[in-house]
Amino acid sequence: MITGNSIPISSSVRSIYARVELYDGSTLLYTFNHDDFLKSIKVDRLGNTDRFFGYGICQKVNVHVIDLRREVNIQAGNRLEVVMGSDETHLYTFPVFYVSEVHRDEKTNELSITAYDCIYEASKHTISEITLPTTFTLEGYVAACAAIIDIPYKLEVADDAFLASYTAQTVNLEGTETLREILNDIAEATQTIYYISKDWELVFKRLDINGLPKLDIGKSQYFSLTSKTNRRLTGVAHTTELGDNYIAQLEISGTTQYVRNNPFWELIPDVEARVNKALTYVGGLTINQFNCEWRGNYLLEIGDKISLVTKDDERVYSYVLCDTIEYKGYLRQKTYWSYSNSDAESMENPTAGVNMSDILKKTYAKVDKVNKQIDLVVSETNGYSDRLSAI
Repeated sequence: MITGNSIPISSSVRSIYARVELYDGSTLLYTFNHDDFLKSIKVDRLGNTDRFFGYGICQKVNVHVIDLRREVNIQAGNRLEVVMGSDETHLYTFPVFYVSEVHRDEKTNELSITAYDCIYEASKHTISEITLPTTFTLEGYVAACAAIIDIPYKLEVADDAFLASYTAQTVNLEGTETLREILNDIAEATQTIYYISKDWELVFKRLDINGLPKLDIGKSQYFSLTSKTNRRLTGVAHTTELGDNYIAQLEISGTTQYVRNNPFWELIPDVEARVNKALTYVGGLTINQFNCEWRGNYLLEIGDKISLVTKDDERVYSYVLCDTIEYKGYLRQKTYWSYSNSDAESMENPTAGVNMSDILKKTYAKVDKVNKQIDLVVSETNGYSDRLSAI
């Protein structure tokens, strides 16, 4: 990770070292170096472009190597380790990747290897594989999920968001949810994002509202830059499809993020307090919408705050949430973020597109998936008594 505002690889002419190692378990099978069989490396990190928090960023790598003798044998599940550096002693190690697909060009004997980090593996497991004590915290859930996918975890938050107490009766799960879905729900309930770091840790991070940027990307470093209006988070709302709505809002214009049917919020008695507290953590978070193709810096981590200097010498601030790092003997990076939420939501209709929100006004409803029970109190039904009776 970059510390301060240093740019350790910003020389006018850069010779980037890179290699890829392939493992079967702990056994090293092959090493592909930048000066022999390694042709290119492309790392994709795709974040969510319609949310400010509550999601994970899975990293994907595509490696091209030359196998003229047709002797390289790669199996799905083999481990890839990718490193880059200014030389062989100053190296940055990307997260561990697991091979998903291998394709061979029969004319050139070029192999295309696609692999993902272990967040992808979390989609293959369900919450039913986890056994928790009677009372637990969200950190306990994180630890249990991390243990299933065999990775340590780290919480980069300085508050008690992960320490709230839960029981089986206050977590509204069916038991079929994937670990990826549960991790998303935990991130949403704690106003964080999560990813696998270069230290091979499952990291939960809240985007830094007030801190200094980790890196300044100046005019001499980018090839192209487009920037448009930023998005500022000024509201957090908890909604259910039956109209159980709580909204906390700053007295300034901006965007509201809607938390829908989160199993860690649905059945708790103090959800309104949680919503208000969430806004104190992330209210005012501003992300600039931009698209920058630049010379790249592999030391940037997901969620790092960055600044970009425009040709008019104006400075805009954003975060590393979506980008592509490409190596072909040299380095090139495309970093971007653009808000793409097209829901026609408003404070008057926070569950747009959900028919029940047009039917049930001023309601209090909780859906207990475990006991298959709905508790519903309705103060106004606007003439929909027949449809309400059907419920």
